[in-house]
Amino acid sequence: MAYDFLYSSGNNVDLILALARIPMVLLSMSLGFIVYLFAKELSDQWGE
Repeated sequence: MAYDFLYSSGNNVDLILALARIPMVLLSMSLGFIVYLFAKELSDQWGE
């Protein structure tokens, strides 16, 4: 059914897949930044 939706119905497959990946990329980048800030805060406390 998914194959029919993507490839047989005349949709732009590359656009659909690219748009589906954008939220995961943004979520991963934001969580990585939060982990970076947390680690930076911890290392500042231990460095004093």
